[in-house]
Amino acid sequence: MRFNTLLVFAMFLASSQARPDRSLKQAAIAPAPQAVRDLLQAPAPAPAPAGTTYTLADIAPHNSLTTGVWAAINGKVYDLTAWVPQHPGGSDRILAIAGTDASDQFNAQHAGDSTPAYYLDTFYIGDLAQS
Repeated sequence: MRFNTLLVFAMFLASSQARPDRSLKQAAIAPAPQAVRDLLQAPAPAPAPAGTTYTLADIAPHNSLTTGVWAAINGKVYDLTAWVPQHPGGSDRILAIAGTDASDQFNAQHAGDSTPAYYLDTFYIGDLAQS
Protein backbone atom coordinates (compact mmCIF):
# COMPACT_ATOMS: atom_id res chain seq x y z
CA MET A 1 0.00 0.00 0.00
CA ARG A 2 2.80 2.45 0.87
CA PHE A 3 4.45 1.93 -2.53
CA ASN A 4 1.16 2.64 -4.33
CA THR A 5 0.69 5.86 -2.39
CA LEU A 6 4.26 6.90 -3.13
CA LEU A 7 3.81 6.06 -6.79
CA VAL A 8 0.61 8.11 -7.06
CA PHE A 9 2.30 11.02 -5.32
CA ALA A 10 5.32 10.84 -7.65
CA MET A 11 3.01 10.77 -10.65
CA PHE A 12 1.13 13.75 -9.21
CA LEU A 13 4.33 15.76 -8.83
CA ALA A 14 5.63 14.86 -12.27
CA SER A 15 2.31 15.38 -13.99
CA SER A 16 1.31 18.53 -15.76
CA GLN A 17 -1.97 17.94 -13.94
CA ALA A 18 -0.36 19.02 -10.63
CA ARG A 19 -2.09 22.34 -10.08
CA PRO A 20 -3.22 24.06 -6.87
CA ASP A 21 -6.87 23.73 -7.91
CA ARG A 22 -6.69 19.93 -8.30
CA SER A 23 -6.60 17.38 -5.53
CA LEU A 24 -4.12 14.51 -5.40
CA LYS A 25 -6.93 12.09 -6.26
CA GLN A 26 -8.03 14.13 -9.30
CA ALA A 27 -4.45 14.36 -10.60
CA ALA A 28 -3.80 10.66 -9.97
CA ILE A 29 -6.58 9.60 -12.31
CA ALA A 30 -5.19 11.78 -15.11
CA PRO A 31 -2.86 10.01 -17.54
CA ALA A 32 0.73 9.95 -16.36
CA PRO A 33 3.31 11.81 -18.46
CA GLN A 34 5.31 9.63 -20.86
CA ALA A 35 8.51 10.01 -18.80
CA VAL A 36 6.78 8.56 -15.73
CA ARG A 37 5.31 5.69 -17.74
CA ASP A 38 8.74 4.95 -19.24
CA LEU A 39 10.37 4.94 -15.80
CA LEU A 40 7.80 2.54 -14.40
CA GLN A 41 8.22 0.17 -17.34
CA ALA A 42 12.04 0.28 -17.50
CA PRO A 43 13.64 -3.00 -16.45
CA ALA A 44 15.72 -2.85 -13.31
CA PRO A 45 19.43 -3.50 -13.71
CA ALA A 46 20.56 -7.03 -12.92
CA PRO A 47 21.54 -7.31 -9.27
CA ALA A 48 25.24 -7.36 -8.51
CA PRO A 49 26.73 -10.72 -7.63
CA ALA A 50 27.12 -11.12 -3.88
CA GLY A 51 30.30 -9.54 -2.63
CA THR A 52 30.99 -7.34 -5.68
CA THR A 53 33.31 -4.55 -4.58
CA TYR A 54 34.62 -1.62 -6.62
CA THR A 55 37.35 0.91 -5.97
CA LEU A 56 37.21 4.56 -7.01
CA ALA A 57 39.69 3.62 -9.74
CA ASP A 58 37.14 1.08 -11.05
CA ILE A 59 34.40 3.70 -11.02
CA ALA A 60 36.35 6.62 -12.54
CA PRO A 61 36.26 5.41 -16.19
CA HIS A 62 32.46 5.17 -16.05
CA ASN A 63 31.96 8.90 -16.47
CA SER A 64 29.92 9.30 -19.67
CA LEU A 65 27.01 7.80 -21.55
CA THR A 66 29.43 5.92 -23.82
CA THR A 67 31.35 4.28 -20.95
CA GLY A 68 28.44 4.05 -18.53
CA VAL A 69 27.52 6.41 -15.72
CA TRP A 70 28.58 5.01 -12.38
CA ALA A 71 28.78 6.77 -9.04
CA ALA A 72 29.58 5.80 -5.47
CA ILE A 73 27.14 7.10 -2.89
CA ASN A 74 27.39 6.39 0.83
CA GLY A 75 29.57 3.31 0.38
CA LYS A 76 27.56 1.73 -2.44
CA VAL A 77 28.13 1.80 -6.20
CA TYR A 78 25.36 2.52 -8.68
CA ASP A 79 25.08 2.26 -12.47
CA LEU A 80 23.00 5.36 -13.22
CA THR A 81 23.21 5.15 -17.02
CA ALA A 82 19.50 4.44 -17.47
CA TRP A 83 18.55 7.19 -15.00
CA VAL A 84 20.43 10.01 -16.76
CA PRO A 85 17.67 10.99 -19.23
CA GLN A 86 14.95 10.55 -16.59
CA HIS A 87 16.42 12.52 -13.69
CA PRO A 88 13.91 15.22 -12.70
CA GLY A 89 16.71 17.74 -12.14
CA GLY A 90 18.16 17.18 -15.60
CA SER A 91 20.76 14.86 -17.06
CA ASP A 92 23.59 17.30 -16.37
CA ARG A 93 23.16 16.74 -12.62
CA ILE A 94 23.88 13.02 -12.97
CA LEU A 95 26.62 13.41 -15.57
CA ALA A 96 28.41 15.85 -13.23
CA ILE A 97 28.84 13.12 -10.60
CA ALA A 98 29.68 10.29 -12.99
CA GLY A 99 32.82 8.36 -12.12
CA THR A 100 33.11 9.88 -8.64
CA ASP A 101 32.18 9.41 -5.01
CA ALA A 102 29.08 11.58 -5.05
CA SER A 103 28.03 11.06 -1.43
CA ASP A 104 28.35 14.72 -0.47
CA GLN A 105 26.39 15.95 -3.49
CA PHE A 106 23.62 13.35 -3.06
CA ASN A 107 23.28 13.97 0.67
CA ALA A 108 23.26 17.76 0.23
CA GLN A 109 20.52 17.57 -2.40
CA HIS A 110 18.37 14.74 -1.03
CA ALA A 111 18.96 14.70 2.75
CA GLY A 112 15.95 13.37 4.60
CA ASP A 113 14.00 12.45 1.46
CA SER A 114 13.37 8.71 1.13
CA THR A 115 12.13 8.81 -2.47
CA PRO A 116 15.52 9.43 -4.16
CA ALA A 117 17.13 6.77 -1.97
CA TYR A 118 14.39 4.31 -2.92
CA TYR A 119 14.99 4.84 -6.64
CA LEU A 120 18.75 4.84 -6.17
CA ASP A 121 18.61 1.33 -4.73
CA THR A 122 17.25 0.02 -8.04
CA PHE A 123 20.60 0.92 -9.68
CA TYR A 124 22.83 -0.74 -7.06
CA ILE A 125 25.67 -2.83 -8.54
CA GLY A 126 28.04 -3.32 -5.60
CA ASP A 127 29.91 -1.83 -2.69
CA LEU A 128 32.69 0.74 -2.57
CA ALA A 129 35.95 -0.74 -1.29
CA GLN A 130 37.24 0.86 1.87
CA SER A 131 40.53 2.66 1.30
